[in-house]
Amino acid sequence: MRILLALLTFVLVASWANAADDTRGHVNIIDKAARSGGAGDLDKVVFGLGAVDPVVRAAAITGLGQMWPMGAEHLEAVRYSLGDMDAPVKQAALRYAGKVNDDTAIPAAIRALGDIESATKEAAHMTLVALARTDKGTDQVAWQAWAEARDKVIQPLLARTDAAVAKGDAQEICQSIHALLFLRDRPATVGQVLLKLADHPNPDVRQLVLGSLGLVEQPEVMAALARDRDLLDRVMAAPIPQILSPGAPGNTATAVTTATSAPSGPSAIFIFIILAILTAATIYAWPKRKPAPVGAAAPPAKKSKITFTH
Repeated sequence: MRILLALLTFVLVASWANAADDTRGHVNIIDKAARSGGAGDLDKVVFGLGAVDPVVRAAAITGLGQMWPMGAEHLEAVRYSLGDMDAPVKQAALRYAGKVNDDTAIPAAIRALGDIESATKEAAHMTLVALARTDKGTDQVAWQAWAEARDKVIQPLLARTDAAVAKGDAQEICQSIHALLFLRDRPATVGQVLLKLADHPNPDVRQLVLGSLGLVEQPEVMAALARDRDLLDRVMAAPIPQILSPGAPGNTATAVTTATSAPSGPSAIFIFIILAILTAATIYAWPKRKPAPVGAAAPPAKKSKITFTH
């Protein structure tokens, strides 16, 4: 009996050690791929999102945050992880939201302040500070009051835009867009509204929307541009809008200028993001060298002009 117990203990310990080694191996692969940051490395990081081990899933989310804006098309998968039952995954998703400025995570972060895990509370607090650019401590009630006050400013503007779209009034839609762009803190919902109007039948609205997408540095927009190359090209080619105050009369002639005469253009951050996405797409699509058929004679190797001496 003692021999059987000893054997069982040995098997369990060996299995645990193998599982731990396997976890460390997967995490190391993900960390190395995230640091390399190449288009081919992205698949190694994304693969970890579907792992059973929560430590591996958390490493994958952290890796995507390091590689941003590459991998932006996987934004929704990370957002889903905000409600994960495993603490390491939830904490990684919260930190990711703070890093990429995803303010849709604010409600989840406020709820996480009441978590029993101190590490989850800390991650939620740091995320809220990064997204709100203010600090209410770990007081859940104070943060909820701040979020409600923020919504009171944003929601009427979104409702105004929805009403203008439903009425089909192009002038009113353009004025509503300018009111949204005039916000100091442009939430992800602004990007969502613009993306819905990117193919609006009215050319004036469509031109203003495409130009405005170049000014909204939100993960919602980055994810859409990463998924849709045609949309990315249209945004890059669109004139840069001049942001009018909410009370200013809006018409297309004064609302939109050409890219050459506009006093302001896409920010340096947005240009960097676009270039990063284009570079990643180019590398990923670059034709790979096909292996020589089995049995085919290899071409004679060229002699190198470089010689090495001991």
